[in-house]
Amino acid sequence: MEKERDCVRHVLRRFHELEKERRTWEGQWKEISDVMLPNKGKWSEENHNKGYKKHGNIVDSTALYALRILAAGMHGGLSSPARPWFRFSLKDKELENAEGIGKWLQDTQERVHAVLSGSNFYPTVHAHYAELAAFGTACFLIEEDRDEVIRCRNLTVGEYYLDCDAKGRVDTLYRTISMTARQIVQRFETYPERIRESAEKDSVQEGGGMPVFPFVQIVEGFGGLVSLTVHIQSADSGKPLAELAEEDWRTILSSKPLPLAEIEKPCSVGFGSLPPRAGRYLRVFYEVEGAAAKGALTAGLVLDAHA
Repeated sequence: MEKERDCVRHVLRRFHELEKERRTWEGQWKEISDVMLPNKGKWSEENHNKGYKKHGNIVDSTALYALRILAAGMHGGLSSPARPWFRFSLKDKELENAEGIGKWLQDTQERVHAVLSGSNFYPTVHAHYAELAAFGTACFLIEEDRDEVIRCRNLTVGEYYLDCDAKGRVDTLYRTISMTARQIVQRFETYPERIRESAEKDSVQEGGGMPVFPFVQIVEGFGGLVSLTVHIQSADSGKPLAELAEEDWRTILSSKPLPLAEIEKPCSVGFGSLPPRAGRYLRVFYEVEGAAAKGALTAGLVLDAHA
């Protein structure tokens, strides 16, 4: 319980610091939004979902049309849905020329193109280019989706807070978001009892409209990380993968704790042979020591059929 309270204190303190740091830019962003992207921008003093007219400050549409042309040019030149716009390769050219590697890269590239085309990536990225051109900064969020593999969101200016590490790379995202009880139940596995009751009643608040609940979504690096332990977990269940719950998974192999110096660079963790009764599904699971909040980990699981 004390660890959870420390995490909450960390989140609130960091959020207020980022909020204070960003406040000086909000007036400029609001002015740009009024004349170039009046339907974009999320400001604390107004309800973003209200459908009233917002074009009153536009007296000359030159900037508006110029922005549309620039966003369309960026979309067509950088990430056109009509042609391949990226190619997978390896830094190690000798390895890339080895037998089977080129075929694997090509197959993976085609799969990624198919995932992007089958998702909402292309409609969303166009809005991203428009905000990038107008405000000089933009935020594009890609999340896992059970139906389409990925789900993309263009976070509008005023909705998010960013911070950078010592090398100037963005490593922190805080986002304010409001959701109805029904949306919360659909998206999350655990939630407070009052939200479950509200979703079941499908209640309407006084004055009309569904009640909404505020959230702060966080994507943050491993600040304060001491070590990381990697586990291989297995699930031997007849359920489809998407329906598995946390209690269906069990740890079958664990690495030694990896110190920070090792995981700051690409590293490999070997486990040897899998147990004879490994189960139908496998996943990589990790736990961290010393970090106040969970962060991002890029990892791959390779199974050697000849081992």
